[in-house]
Amino acid sequence: MNFILHVLVDIKESYIKYGKLRIKDGNIISSKWWKNENDSSRNDYCATINLTIDDQQEEEIFGQIEYFMIHMLQGQEQMFAYVRKIKKLEKSIGNLKFFDVFSPLQYVEVIGIDRTIGFFEVYNKKNII
Repeated sequence: MNFILHVLVDIKESYIKYGKLRIKDGNIISSKWWKNENDSSRNDYCATINLTIDDQQEEEIFGQIEYFMIHMLQGQEQMFAYVRKIKKLEKSIGNLKFFDVFSPLQYVEVIGIDRTIGFFEVYNKKNII
């Protein structure tokens, strides 16, 4: 599913924080916050997120989910994920996707979260599996 990225200007101090989310295919995506709080050995907080920039442009991004939250936005409860996106995706020979660094944290609507992925590091490059 795609969604329109909303810019959050005013995050109220009161919100409900969640550590896990069941996505549309029935799988559960965790968060780094949940892993730290519960000493979990699973690393399922990395995800693919589909963004709709405008009517003509869509973008697939990759990132680590810090936590999920419910927040009142424009009078409605909406659920967001606090995500650290990768900064610049590159492709190598064989079409492997990799990156060097993460960008700053940002909020995205959870409806765009598509599937879990994994990151592994080889020679200071983080690869996506």
